Amino acid sequence: MFEFLTLSQVQASKARLFKEYHEVQREKTVDPDIQLVCDESNIFKWTAFIKGPSETPYEGGVFQLAFSVPEQYPLQPPQVRFLTKIFHPNVHFKTGEICLDILKTAWSPAWTLQSVCRAIIALMAHPEPDSPLNCDSGNLLRSGDVRGYQSMARMYTRLAAMPKKG
Repeated sequence: MFEFLTLSQVQASKARLFKEYHEVQREKTVDPDIQLVCDESNIFKWTAFIKGPSETPYEGGVFQLAFSVPEQYPLQPPQVRFLTKIFHPNVHFKTGEICLDILKTAWSPAWTLQSVCRAIIALMAHPEPDSPLNCDSGNLLRSGDVRGYQSMARMYTRLAAMPKKG
């Protein structure tokens, strides 16, 4: 079945994204862990830079996310993926796809791109090894090898998410 969008639906979606864009500009200093950037030529493409949560193997890293927002937004969730390599049970190692209920079945129009970033940071701090996209990472946690998981996650954070010392 084809789903045709009316012009007003697309306009409503753009209006919501412009509103979020202005809120992000206003709140830059409020949330220093998240930097959201809108593509200048396409309001439906965004990039986020999130800081790895403290007291996790991701601490000190800055992770880049790509947002692809559907024209049905906010009725449908954005597609979000990690562009920075990350060793995490709920992130596909090759594609960066994220397994997070709010990006699938638990989506609500009340979520914003900023709050999605917050939820991803929370997921980084509290992985869900029972629904892994990265089986190696999930298996380490499920088998109780927290040290092994943290060691791998720290190594990839250092390699991929930390500024190179010149």
